[in-house]
Amino acid sequence: MKSPVFAKLRGVVTIVVRGKSIELLVNELTKKEMQIWDLRPLPDGKMEMNIQLADFFKLRPLLKRTGCRLSVKRRSGIPFMMVRLWKRKWFFVGFTLFIGVVLALSSLVWDIEVEGNDKIAKEDVLIAARSEGVYPFQWIYRLPRQDELSKDLARKLPGISWVGVSRTGTKITIQIVEASKPKEQELMTPRSFVSTSDAVISRIYVERGQPEVKKNDRVRKGQLLISGEQGGERIVAKGEVRGVVWHEYNIEIPLVRKQKVYTGRKRNAGIYFLVIRRFSLLDMGKSISRSPTP
Repeated sequence: MKSPVFAKLRGVVTIVVRGKSIELLVNELTKKEMQIWDLRPLPDGKMEMNIQLADFFKLRPLLKRTGCRLSVKRRSGIPFMMVRLWKRKWFFVGFTLFIGVVLALSSLVWDIEVEGNDKIAKEDVLIAARSEGVYPFQWIYRLPRQDELSKDLARKLPGISWVGVSRTGTKITIQIVEASKPKEQELMTPRSFVSTSDAVISRIYVERGQPEVKKNDRVRKGQLLISGEQGGERIVAKGEVRGVVWHEYNIEIPLVRKQKVYTGRKRNAGIYFLVIRRFSLLDMGKSISRSPTP
């Protein structure tokens, strides 16, 4: 016979029956509609079988009637597991509390990281996020939706073009893209382009203004290149003018040049002295020799 579907939930007892009327006991169990399965004969005329926990307590009158005896070999199922857990109830309570604490801690926000902020202070971003309900030790299930949070932060933070919010476990990451402001241009008075030296125009590009010269034209220093008048109005001329510039130099070399050279003359100086006992007479003499100059 196959084991019942919910046998483990009701409890299963594995018993070993011994006696001369085991077959009669099995027939009596079948008549009483008691479910037994996994019957296996053992040496010395014994038999092993499984029976449900509820039917196990009904075996006593049948055993007396058939003259059989039994011994419990194994107990399994939810009822026996609950009994073992009850014997270790404090361990089970501690384990349950541990699982509960871990689940509670993993449901909190522990860290908030801000990325991409160069000009905006991190504290300003955290203050704006706190006003939207994002701060450490906040429950994750109470956080607003990420797309709504991104829009609200972008509205509250000036100078922000985009804000992205993502969550990885207990960590919230706020990514910021700061808006780039154009450089403030200096106000200029109407002016024209004037050549600073003599040159030959190699390239001329006019963005604003009226060109007064063309490519390959030779211009003088102070000549007008791009006029700041256009349509009868004074404007700021803007463009680029390149040219080939040359320089002229006057170098004079004298016809007569003076130069110092050695003549080859020599002069020798000698010292002569006379020693008498402890006294010496010193005489200085000089000899001069001349050598012919070339």
